[in-house]
Amino acid sequence: MTVQAAIPLVAKILLKAQDEMREKKMEIELSVLSEQTNWSHRILDRATTEKLTADTLALIENEDEEMN
Repeated sequence: MTVQAAIPLVAKILLKAQDEMREKKMEIELSVLSEQTNWSHRILDRATTEKLTADTLALIENEDEEMN
């Protein structure tokens, strides 16, 4: 699995774990260390993280609706 393919899965795990703590919402911050970044630690920019969060939350919501 590539880093790019894994990032949405990691975001999903973090957001689902956060869902269990409903009274205290947090922002996620993701960073990447890969060949693409020349093995340098890079924090994903805010726009990318916000889009990833929105897409992942929509995916989780659709999964929840399918289960009901």
